[in-house]
Amino acid sequence: MLPIAITQNSPVATREWSDHAQALLAKADEIVNIESNDAYKFAGSLLADITQHSNQLDKDRLAACKPVNDLLKKVKAEVDAAREPLEIAKADISASMTAYSQEQARIAAERAKAQAEEEAEEARLAAELLGTDAPAFVAETPAVPAETLRAPGTMQVDRLAIGELLDISLVPCGFLTLDEKEINTFLRENRDAILKALKDDPKAEVIPGVEILVKTTTQSTGRF
Repeated sequence: MLPIAITQNSPVATREWSDHAQALLAKADEIVNIESNDAYKFAGSLLADITQHSNQLDKDRLAACKPVNDLLKKVKAEVDAAREPLEIAKADISASMTAYSQEQARIAAERAKAQAEEEAEEARLAAELLGTDAPAFVAETPAVPAETLRAPGTMQVDRLAIGELLDISLVPCGFLTLDEKEINTFLRENRDAILKALKDDPKAEVIPGVEILVKTTTQSTGRF
């Protein structure tokens, strides 16, 4: 509740205003055609009276509205002063939440990258180990074995194997695996902050490159 009491103490139109206006209008109705100097002078005098009375009515209107306008300005000034620290607090909280979300997204991206590199290295080592025991891939048309390198009772075949990961950013998306378990853990640990950010902006970037949706479900509370 604002600490301002609104009171009504403004002048209203009096019968004097109305009577004077009606008298001027009655005289104006008498002027149809001006055919003499006297009529012209009368019309000029009446025009001045009408103008003066109309202007005075507008001045009285401004005087009547001034207390209200002053009160509105005072209310606005006090409300603006009360809102200013709140708006600053809002901006600070939003900035902190954004910084936190961005930091968590950066951490998640680094984890995903590290895990992808680890998995790629594990795949490379696994391929190498597999190659020592059996070929990972046998070509449909094996190359002609080199006699100088072939031991008796053996044959040589070409195989394909995963080598070193040169640049993960160039690997097609179809060959990359998204770690949903890690993402769900991140969403669960930061649920409240992420929900607040998405309600403020449904397109907020929580994890770069991953769309996060808010899905509402109905759960029983056990109360009826």
